[in-house]
Amino acid sequence: MTKNTIPVVFSADANYGYPMIFSVLSMIRHAKEDTRYEFILLVSHDFPQKYKDVIDRHAKEADMLVRYIDMQDAFEDVNMHIKHITQATYYRLKLPGLLPDIDKCLYLDVDIVVQNDLTELYEQDMEEYYIAGVKAAGYYYPPEKKQRNMDRLEMPVFDQYINAGVLLMNLKKLREDHMEEQFEKLMERDYSSQDQDILNVACYGKIKILPLKYNVMNKYYVSHPENYDTDQRVSVCFSREEFEEAGKDPYIIHFADRWKPWDDMVGDMAEKWWEEVMASGEFVHFFEDFYLEIQKHQRRISETKQKENEAFREKVLNERRKIENKYNKVRDEKAALRIEKNERINGLKQRIAEKNERINGLKENVVKKRESIDSLKKRNQALTQEIAQIKNSRSYKISRALTWLPRKLKSLLKR
Repeated sequence: MTKNTIPVVFSADANYGYPMIFSVLSMIRHAKEDTRYEFILLVSHDFPQKYKDVIDRHAKEADMLVRYIDMQDAFEDVNMHIKHITQATYYRLKLPGLLPDIDKCLYLDVDIVVQNDLTELYEQDMEEYYIAGVKAAGYYYPPEKKQRNMDRLEMPVFDQYINAGVLLMNLKKLREDHMEEQFEKLMERDYSSQDQDILNVACYGKIKILPLKYNVMNKYYVSHPENYDTDQRVSVCFSREEFEEAGKDPYIIHFADRWKPWDDMVGDMAEKWWEEVMASGEFVHFFEDFYLEIQKHQRRISETKQKENEAFREKVLNERRKIENKYNKVRDEKAALRIEKNERINGLKQRIAEKNERINGLKENVVKKRESIDSLKKRNQALTQEIAQIKNSRSYKISRALTWLPRKLKSLLKR
């Protein structure tokens, strides 16, 4: 039987060995008889041989191909912004040059499980596109977040930003247009969403949007149809029909969130991951080898939650302190204004009292002067009466008669 060979790339460091094993084995389990996957595994220099042995054994039994590429210390100096993402995620940026013999490939994160044959996905027409993927709904809503993403990525419109955990890559076109050089230049910008931002910015205008079923991200609760009406992130990116189809028949389930199914066994669709673990035949080895890691993860979760609670409590206390400081400042300012106002009022009252005192003093002076004038008037009247009495007296008239001639002579002499 002639088989269709599909190149599939995974990347992982030593911390993600078992997740990569179960991702690979889930693909093998759901592959059709005429499908042959060529697994190209980009691994760190410290990737354990025991993980390779498990993958090699299962691949050989299923007539699948496997090759490993040691990435040495590639991207070791990259500044990581997202805690649950490792440097290995950057390996995909090197694929055009790493795989010169391959024109098209699938790239998958290791925090996935495959539920269907991926031939249909691989055979998508990519002639005009660099990459294809499913929209990253969390970047489109609310509108102000979408605008912030447009601004920080300097995009004219924000209509084709995809999640980079499931990619169909046109390596031939990427090589022809020297896109690997673009990726390297954009790494200098230190984007917050790291290589996902780099891929979306560099490939903008040449990105094909795939149906949600090819990258069913569990953080959108696609297994719950009613979530379409309550989560506006999904309703702005996907049709109801597309959402419901992805929930009923997912091709790839992607645990694209902080908590992974090996950390949080009750997360949405986590049971699908554990079903693949149980079906793989590697559960006992996984349990023995990874159980302690699970316990460590659980402790880290507990510690992280405790730190988050403490951080939240501190944030609340800081906000409370800010409010109290603002209240105290306003209260003190009001008290100072009241004191200033009272001082001004008291000053005005004092000046009014002083003016009233001066007015009263002036009034008293006026009264005294009036009394003095009245007294003078009375004295003048008395003198006038006294003069009139003198003029009317007999003695005055006799003296006037006796002095008439001397007065007359005096008057004539003066002339």
